[in-house]
Amino acid sequence: MGKISKELMESLAVCAIGTAVCVLLIWFIIWFMIGGYKQSKEAVVNNIEVSGTGSIKVLPDIALIEIGVTSRGTDITIQEENDATMHKVLEAIKELGVLESDIRTTGHYLQPIYDYSKNANVNIIGYNSYNVVEVTITNIDNASNILSTAVDAGANINNGIRFKISNEEEYYNQAIAKAIANSKDKAAVMAESINTKNLKITNISEINNQVNYARSYAAYDTVNSAGTGTPIEAGEIEITANVNIVFSY
Repeated sequence: MGKISKELMESLAVCAIGTAVCVLLIWFIIWFMIGGYKQSKEAVVNNIEVSGTGSIKVLPDIALIEIGVTSRGTDITIQEENDATMHKVLEAIKELGVLESDIRTTGHYLQPIYDYSKNANVNIIGYNSYNVVEVTITNIDNASNILSTAVDAGANINNGIRFKISNEEEYYNQAIAKAIANSKDKAAVMAESINTKNLKITNISEINNQVNYARSYAAYDTVNSAGTGTPIEAGEIEITANVNIVFSY
């Protein structure tokens, strides 16, 4: 009887342990499933992605003109003659306040002129000499006078005027701020239409930013109207910034 009772007790103990293990296992599975469900539910993130544009227009404070002298002659001495004329041009505009550091040579060459009329031989019949500089003008109001003076001194090449601003980065940062504000406005409209709030920025990037420099083509007429003080209007420069923003909710 004692032996049977002992075996029965051992069997009951094993069953109790097995039951306890099963209960713990079931409880763990249920806890894992509920926790995993909550976690997966919390992991779902919805996004609103929008692009924004900001533009600002400013008056330029720098003018860039490209002027020069070209001459044609029968021999290479034409280059000396051309350079002498160019020297007069440069001295004339320096007297108007243009600094040496604001003058940069953009082209200088001597090019032979060929005669192709005779099939048997190709002969050199002359030379073209070419000398062009880019001049930076920090006083735009003086641009017209500088151009006219250059032409009066012998310049016969004028490739127009470009305008720019010295503190471009400052204005670009203002355009960036406007682009971001534009993106936020768009996102707010979208969020309201789907009845959601509390948007958070998760990503922001710049895209396709540009500066539209002003250019005056009226200056091309200066070589045909020396001394007339060709009117020059700088206009405005438009600086545009574009951003792409991802909002989560």
